Amino acid sequence: ISTYRFKAIRKGLEDYELFLQARNRGHESTVREHLQNAVGRDWYQYPQRQPYPEELEEAKIAILTTVYPYAPTCGDSLCENEHTPAPKTDQTTTTCYTPTKPGDLTCDNTVNIHDLTLIGSTYNWTPTHPQWNTKGTHADACTPNQHIDLNDLQCVTNHFGTQY
Repeated sequence: ISTYRFKAIRKGLEDYELFLQARNRGHESTVREHLQNAVGRDWYQYPQRQPYPEELEEAKIAILTTVYPYAPTCGDSLCENEHTPAPKTDQTTTTCYTPTKPGDLTCDNTVNIHDLTLIGSTYNWTPTHPQWNTKGTHADACTPNQHIDLNDLQCVTNHFGTQY
């Protein structure tokens, strides 16, 4: 996978995760409205023009502040400037991951988009990253080699859809 393609996949997963979380909290119309404002028409249709990066960034900020006004407190919600939910653990270097549930990095008993998004949002991280202890250790639990890489992605994709 080329670097550009991987970045596009990672961005898509993050945006999809944001939309799913908003929809689950009953804010689907809010997300759709902000995206429609960014692209200038119904977001289900191909836009007349590609939105400018600053328009998409403005829409993302509006969505985060509208849907997640409590984001800076973290907990099991979003952390400020993050698109991936904090793993359901004690936020230390220990993880909830067990080898008997391969691929389930978020410990929700299902290998799903949440686990893929965690890998995508932490890809290429090492212990030198400032958020390694909160997110990196969870993403690296499947193949603990102190680096979020294709091995971690492969571990999740090999078990994607599995319910424990």
